[in-house]
Amino acid sequence: MLNNIVIVTPIFAMMLAGFIMGKSNLFPQGSGAARTLTIFVWYVAIPALIFKLLAGNRFPSGEEFQTVLGYYLVLYLVYFFSAMVVAPWMNINKEGRGIFAFSCSFGNLGFIGIPLIEGTLGDEGLRILLMIISLHMLTLLPITTLLTEMAKQKQASPWLVLRKALLDCLKNPVVISLFVGLSWAAMGLELSPIAVGILEFPAGAAAPVGLFAVGLSLTRVKLRGDLTPAIVPVLLKMLLMPLGVYFLMSQVLEVSQVWVNTTTLAACMPTGLAAYSLAEQNNYGSTMAASTIFLGVLTSAFSLMIATSLLI
Repeated sequence: MLNNIVIVTPIFAMMLAGFIMGKSNLFPQGSGAARTLTIFVWYVAIPALIFKLLAGNRFPSGEEFQTVLGYYLVLYLVYFFSAMVVAPWMNINKEGRGIFAFSCSFGNLGFIGIPLIEGTLGDEGLRILLMIISLHMLTLLPITTLLTEMAKQKQASPWLVLRKALLDCLKNPVVISLFVGLSWAAMGLELSPIAVGILEFPAGAAAPVGLFAVGLSLTRVKLRGDLTPAIVPVLLKMLLMPLGVYFLMSQVLEVSQVWVNTTTLAACMPTGLAAYSLAEQNNYGSTMAASTIFLGVLTSAFSLMIATSLLI
């Protein structure tokens, strides 16, 4: 238990530091500091980390791919259950159901997940997590965009909308680093010591800079109105999804304990900030998304401590 406290506490301390600094005059509203740091993490640090871990090791086994696909099976069960059952029950109109489902299934795997998995499960767990991260936006964003645009009944063809969303995702440096890293590993090539040294600098910055950026970003997430509707997506994301992932991995697929722990902890992550950006972009559901993110981050300070204690 003490070891888990030692690992989890610095993660939230770094986010708290970012939040406090974001409220100070050093990072005034509109300075764009959070966006700049986020761009660095997603476009430089995480791609460097993915390429370093994938290209510098053996090609992933069939069991590793099976584990990643199993995680996404549970994720999409939660996603479509949220969109087709829970959202209508909560009287969320069709236009907002995709965004609601996104909030119930899209976790903050990059900024919070990386330091937690790296600290508790090492490189073996981190490899699986990075493969999951690489497919996160590639799979979730196009489907959410398609559902939202179809609900708006726009004239554009749904397939054109889906094609554009997929092309945008394929240009994402995280996705590119996955494919390049896997290709490098498949060819059996090794990374030179110079290349490893170059990659280690930005890769090492992914966790601390990402956590600080989360804290900064939370200062612009405004909480308004009743927080009760946010409780449902938080429960779906941080309780139902981890239970589903744990059952599938341990009882059905029977993968190694490290992978069971990795995927379950990944499922425990609070909703990522992309949910708020997506809601604002579509002018729908930003209040609920903001409440879900904020409540999820606050809750995860305790839930992740409990989850790591039970699993590790």
